[in-house]
Amino acid sequence: MPLTTTTYTPKENDALNRLLEIAAAIDSRKNTKVLTTASPLAQGRKYIFKGQHTTTGYYATNVRIGHSELVKFIHEDLSSKNTTSYIEKTVLKYNDNHAIQYRAKAYPNPVSDREWHISILTKKIDDETFVVVIVPCFIEEKERNVHPNRIRAEIRSLHRLTRISNNETRVEYYAQFEFGGYAPRWLINRDLPKFMCAPTRWQVHFQHQQKLNQLTVEDGKNMGTMLMIKKKGESAEKRLEAFLSKNLALQHLKTTTFPQLDVMMLALLQNKLFHKKANQQQKRIGGNKVKVSERSDNILNDLTEAEATKIGRSFKLLLLTTTEPSAAVEAWKLDNKVLAPLFAEYAWFEPMINAIAKQVSEQSEASLVEDKNTNSLKMRTISLRSAQLLQSSNLGLKWRVGLGAGLSMMDMITDSGVINTYQASGNTSEANSLIAMIGSSLAAQLLSTYVQNKKKSNGLILREFASIVTFLKPAVDAYRVATGKDDKDATMSPLLEMTMGKMIELALESIPGGLLQAYMFINSPEKTMFLLVSILISTLTTGFASAMISYDMDISVANRKEVPLFYGYIKDSNTNRGITFVLLILLASLHNLSRTIGTALLLSVSKELTFGIILAELALYHIYKIVRRDYVVWIVGLEGGLKYSAAFVVHTIFKILVDYTGE
Repeated sequence: MPLTTTTYTPKENDALNRLLEIAAAIDSRKNTKVLTTASPLAQGRKYIFKGQHTTTGYYATNVRIGHSELVKFIHEDLSSKNTTSYIEKTVLKYNDNHAIQYRAKAYPNPVSDREWHISILTKKIDDETFVVVIVPCFIEEKERNVHPNRIRAEIRSLHRLTRISNNETRVEYYAQFEFGGYAPRWLINRDLPKFMCAPTRWQVHFQHQQKLNQLTVEDGKNMGTMLMIKKKGESAEKRLEAFLSKNLALQHLKTTTFPQLDVMMLALLQNKLFHKKANQQQKRIGGNKVKVSERSDNILNDLTEAEATKIGRSFKLLLLTTTEPSAAVEAWKLDNKVLAPLFAEYAWFEPMINAIAKQVSEQSEASLVEDKNTNSLKMRTISLRSAQLLQSSNLGLKWRVGLGAGLSMMDMITDSGVINTYQASGNTSEANSLIAMIGSSLAAQLLSTYVQNKKKSNGLILREFASIVTFLKPAVDAYRVATGKDDKDATMSPLLEMTMGKMIELALESIPGGLLQAYMFINSPEKTMFLLVSILISTLTTGFASAMISYDMDISVANRKEVPLFYGYIKDSNTNRGITFVLLILLASLHNLSRTIGTALLLSVSKELTFGIILAELALYHIYKIVRRDYVVWIVGLEGGLKYSAAFVVHTIFKILVDYTGE
């Protein structure tokens, strides 16, 4: 709405009203692109006018300070004579609400340098809102040195400061840039985020000013995210040192409660399993392994540097064995009881560690969209970008993608060889059966994906279908679980969706495929080593995937809270988790091999009897679930025939998996 006041000149009021109109136009503009922000805590978008020199941008974040205090700080910040980013800058105070500024910025050839002559206006809209406006200066310019090589550019921007609470303000930055001459697209894309990032600078400043007794859960999330913002060429040690030198709350915690806080945080942020320096230190103290005392009177103040390092480094091992960052944090908390006071007394500490864990997992959503590694249980397409995803993901996701991809590639190669062998030897029906198993797995996954996304648009459903037929779905599912992606329109959680995909592939492709190969091997006159190796690889792949399903479901924090009597059999220490996972793989693999060989031998005696027994077991299982009235009760959000079809598929898959993996 128009601004009217007796304390502002007509030109000043016109400028303020004009910027409110520009802000409204930016809010309503469609076909915008994502603007890279200086922090994950901020949101941004941009629109570049084709064939013109005009670009609009929007940048928003929350700042932990009251809006009245923030507007004073912003006015001082924008009026500062700091010339770090400019080759020339002069500031003149026109009145209490109006400052005049001249800026000049150098650009690489052949782009000409730019200069701006601007007015900075501040106004209170109402008790909840302030605005700070920048427009081309409408006050007569004083004499100054003329630079013919500089092009006069224009900027029209508005910072809208909206009160959230007495201690928090929403900052929205709207801007329209006119570069006034030739400016290549790459230059605009490079400089626009730099022009727009002031709200993040203010957010960082006031977050560091929060005192220890003022920190909230939201502050913990903010600090964890800030700690994971990486600058090019900056080490984790330098990043942490700079953070602690500014953050009043963590400084207070270090000096009063936890002297080794920086040591533990550095080991955690470095996110490495092994450290050369640590190994050298261990040799200097006699080569003995460092153990953290678990006595009840052990307090944070007593921890040594070596113990703090060990605690911080143990977090990486837990990320190695989980896809959910929150599960790793929960296990780390339970495994390091000396940290109990931090988790109990400071509500912000666990959210901070959770944010760090999530940022380790989620380097950027764009990298996944571009890379999409093919971590399929039976990969039929190998992405050349696999290494890129492995480099940008968390260790747990790397480990799963890497080991799963290795097994999948070997499985793919051996299965392809088996199909060719069957066709060459005249066993075309068996070769076609293996191909049909792959097709049935894809069909079931398409059905499951439709159920998962039926509330979404057809375009999004087709995109999900495309990830299935190109064998990219497992990587997408793993990313969603690792980054804690929540989707209100989805039928299942990301973890359950990933689990269902693995179960479908096991039940309809891996297990029957292994059974067919075992049957053919037993009855083949030529028992080659290649056919035997293919069976063993399929068995190991099945065991690995089955173990992953059991492991992920059990260590899920949500599952343990909802069904504590069922989930939680895997202990929280790194050693116990590793041993349990290996045993799960061995149990599933050996059980699968035993059941597969037994069924193949029975098939060799009588196919009719074998299929009769299998079908009878399945029928009895379905009847049992119907009698218990547990057939479709838990199939949420489905109605009619789709509800019963989904229930039939799910129960069949469960039965096959339990029979052939024991888990």
